[in-house]
Parts: sequence; structure tokens; C-alpha cells
Amino acid sequence: MFAYDTIPEQELKKVDNICVICWGLIGDVFIRISLLESLKIRFPNASLTVIVDPVSAVALENHPDVDELVKLSRKKVSTIKYLSQLLKTLYRLNRKRFDLSVDSYCGGSSVLATRLINARLRICYNHKRSLRAVNNYLVKKPDFCDNWTMELCKLLLPLGITETRRGTSYFCSRDSLEFADSWLADKEGKKAVINLGAGAENKIWSIKNYVSLAESISENDAFHLIILSNPGQNHLVQEFKALAPDKLNYSILPETSFANVAAVISRVGLIITGDTSIMHLAFGLKCPTLGIFTRTRPEIVDPEDSLHVACFKEGKEKDNCGKYYGTQELTAETCYGRFRELMLLIE
Repeated sequence: MFAYDTIPEQELKKVDNICVICWGLIGDVFIRISLLESLKIRFPNASLTVIVDPVSAVALENHPDVDELVKLSRKKVSTIKYLSQLLKTLYRLNRKRFDLSVDSYCGGSSVLATRLINARLRICYNHKRSLRAVNNYLVKKPDFCDNWTMELCKLLLPLGITETRRGTSYFCSRDSLEFADSWLADKEGKKAVINLGAGAENKIWSIKNYVSLAESISENDAFHLIILSNPGQNHLVQEFKALAPDKLNYSILPETSFANVAAVISRVGLIITGDTSIMHLAFGLKCPTLGIFTRTRPEIVDPEDSLHVACFKEGKEKDNCGKYYGTQELTAETCYGRFRELMLLIE
């Protein structure tokens, strides 16, 4: 039995105003979206406020369940400026008199945030003394050896929420869809997106392999390939261009907003990507996905409601759960075989 404190039902009947601390990278926010949606299902008339890092707000800017998105930076470039902004924002949130706060970040600045927001009901994991001191309902911290969304959603057990969706969501804006339609207008035939980049070097597959895979898809399946340009990683696109043969049928999407990238992926309807925020975005769009896992294990992000196939090979190093990490030793031939499996599922 998973240990957690149960909130009395009479207390839950009074929940009209909810705050969720959701700091982290874009991908971290995506794996928490099911938690936010489950809260809205449980308390359909409650107002939902979500605190995110400014860079990660793009994951939630169009989400219909989020009533207020608070962009609160944790970067301490200037201590005085950081504290001034933090305290000013938290004081404003304190005045909203939240009935419930859920700390899905569980550490660092979230302790101070929880204390100053001071919701009536405060939920977090119990693994740190500081968290136990400021939260009045606690859940035993999971080991995160299984799907991370489902592990995070155990925070909702004190609320009587025992079933959550293993997946995420993203909603494109009308402007971004118009951009995608315009940019794709002259790209004829079947199309697939390839995302070369990732936040961590060990999650980036060899560009040489990406080119080999692209050649197989272009030649054997007659696809026009859309190569994404990632902020700060233009060298990956340049390397792809340098290695790609002249006959390869592809276009490069210039660096643009996250919303525009999302719309292009949505309109194309097929993507090949490593384990990064773009992969979570594709899952949220319900876009068929070939996930190339060179370090992380597929099961920790596996969604139940988006068609996907993982390309993964166990390496020799074990993680804290005793499972083997992935390896860069994935061949283009192997991943093309997995691509064909995905195509059969689509057909």
C-alpha cells in the first residue's frame, strides 16, 4: 500500500482555488500535465493557478484547464532582484487565499513558495524535513522506476484521485496553425518531421545516423522530411546539411517559436525525435512518434494515448533502479525497422 495522508471529505468540498508548483524544464512540465487535468476533473469549478519557470510556460500557454499561468524565475543572477521578484509574486499569490496547493517540484525554492503562499491544504512528498515542515498532507516519495507521470500523480492520492491518464496534452493556437499551413503549403506529398536536438548531449543520436535513417525513409517510403532547427543547436542542422546527399528530399524549418514548431508537427502528423521536450510535445499532440532513446528508458515516459514506437538498446551501465540505461549504439538500420513498425500501426 502506498503511504499517504487522507484529507477529510468535508475539507475537499471547500476547494475552490488551487495552486500547483510546477517548476522545471519544458519536458518536466509536460509530464505533469496529466496531474493538472486530473485536478480539474476532481474539482471542475475550482480556479487553477500554475507556477512555472518562464522558459517552460510554452507547454501550458494554451491549455484550457489553466486559469492563471505564473511565470516565476528561479535564476539568481542578481540576488536582490531575484528575492524582490520572488517575494512580490508570492505575496500576491498569498492574497488569493488558496484552498489547496500541490508541490510537484518538491525541493529548493518550492519550500519557501509553499510557506508564503500558505494554502489551507498543502500536499507534497515526505522525503525532506523541510517539505514535512511546510506541508500538512504528505505522500511517500516514489522511486521513479516506472512511468514518471504516474509516479507524480501519486501526489493526488490524498484528494481521493486514484486514476490518472498516462499521457500529456498540448493545444495549438490559431495563429500558429496558420503559420504551419503557410510554411508547409509548397511541400507536397507525404511528410515527416525529424528533430535532431536534445537538452543533454547523451540524448542526441549521431547526426550521421539521422542522415542514414532519413535516406532510407526518403528513398523507400517517398517522404519529404522536415528538419527542425533547435535554439542554440544550429550546428546539428549544419552537420546534417553537410552529410546529406543532394538527392535527399528535405526542408529545414528555420528557428521559430515553440508554438509554431508545435503547429508544424501537428499538421505533418509524424515525427522522429530523441527523448526531449519535442517528444513530449508530440505525445501531447497525439502525433505518431518514433522515439530514439540513447540514454533514458522508454517506459518512464511511455504514454497510453499516443501512437509511438521506441528505438532503444540497453547498454552496460545500470541506473538507480537496477535497470540498464540506453546506449548510443543504435544503428540506422535498426531504427528504420522500428519506423516501418510504426508505419504499419498507422496504416
